[in-house]
Amino acid sequence: MLGTASWVALLLVVVDPTSAPAELERGIKLLADNDIPAAVVVLSGVRGPLALENVVRLDENLGVALAYAGKSAEAEQRFGHLLAVEPGHVLPYSISPKATFVFEKVRREMAQRRATEVTLETPASAPFDREIALTLSCRANALDLVASWRVCYRVKGGAADYECLVRPALPTGETTSVLLPAVPASAAVQTDAASRDEAPAVLQVALAGFDGPGNEVFRNPSRAQPREIPIGIAAPGPWYSNGWLWAAVGVVAVATGAGIGVAIWALQPTTAHVVGEVQ
Repeated sequence: MLGTASWVALLLVVVDPTSAPAELERGIKLLADNDIPAAVVVLSGVRGPLALENVVRLDENLGVALAYAGKSAEAEQRFGHLLAVEPGHVLPYSISPKATFVFEKVRREMAQRRATEVTLETPASAPFDREIALTLSCRANALDLVASWRVCYRVKGGAADYECLVRPALPTGETTSVLLPAVPASAAVQTDAASRDEAPAVLQVALAGFDGPGNEVFRNPSRAQPREIPIGIAAPGPWYSNGWLWAAVGVVAVATGAGIGVAIWALQPTTAHVVGEVQ
């Protein structure tokens, strides 16, 4: 297991996925206008760092432009990058078979490879004023695109943006612990912006992977839909760890040994699932 001493806390500027470089937009327009040579030149010159959405747009449009230009090998390379970043990607129906045939060939080849798979394990809840331990595991890194990981966090409802811990990519099959800074007890209660009701503090956690030039090539969980960890709330243990249960079983055991099994069964909590609308 790798150590955590080399983790560095940084306040990162959020990349606005709707804010694409002007050259990317110009190249996409040239392709739409069927100016293929110019589109290839402009799109090939786009530089990042790019948010994930714009990485996908660049890969798709440059791959199509290269295929239209008869540069099949280069188009295959770009489509391979696209499918490593977004394995389920499909081309629009309006794209010519000159590009879709190349794309489908690459898609079949990439289907034989394992997509990037990283797990971020978080606790069910965490106390105040203590570091919060997460576990980051790398099971696959498609085309070795991910060069660094950013585990980003913030207290939900606060004014501060995400802060991030940054580390070089883990080798496939490796696991490391990630320690997030403690949430102070002063954040014990937050106010819900919609209802104005007070609610327990919640720590939001997101994970993103970046390539060498700093382009985002992986995102899960995202900042828009982060993992949430309640702070200062004790997570309930399994039903059999409750002291009241074993006290009750002890009473039954004194009364009759044969009734213990029935007592345990009867005291297990049950969950009912209701399907349909309640009138």
